[in-house]
Amino acid sequence: ALGENHESMINSLGVCIIAAGAGPTQFHLDVWAKAVTAAIGDEYTADDLRLAGERIVNLQKAFNSRLGLRREDDMLCERWMKEPAKSGPGEGMKAEDYLQQTLDEYYECHGWDKKTSLQRRQKLEELDMHSVAEVLDRERALAK
Repeated sequence: ALGENHESMINSLGVCIIAAGAGPTQFHLDVWAKAVTAAIGDEYTADDLRLAGERIVNLQKAFNSRLGLRREDDMLCERWMKEPAKSGPGEGMKAEDYLQQTLDEYYECHGWDKKTSLQRRQKLEELDMHSVAEVLDRERALAK
C-alpha cells in the first residue's frame, strides 16, 4: 500500500516510474519536493507529496467503488489462484493459500474496511476528501 501511494505520486509528476525508481529508496521524497517546489514555485514538502500519493490512490479506489467493485473483485487470474508454484521460496503454494490474509493487511494499511474493501469516512476526512466521502455515502459505496 505504501509503495502504491509512492508510485501514484511519482506518476502524477509525469516522471517515468522506471527512471525515477519505483521505490521510495531510489530518490528520497525530499528530492522530489525540492524539484516540485522549483518547478511550480509553491513550497512542497516530502509529507505533502506523500499525502498527494495517498489521495490519488483513494480517489482511484473511490472511482472503482462507485462502479461496484468490492473485495471479491480483488482477485488474481485463475492460474495464479489454483496452480501451485513449481519452484522457488513459494514452491507448492497457490495464491488462494494466502491472498485473503494479504488483502486484509493491504486494506488495513490503506485504512479501508477489510470485509468489503470500501473506504471509511474517517480515512477520507483525514485526507481532506470530504466531498468524495459524501458522494460515496450517497451512492452506498462507503463502509458503514
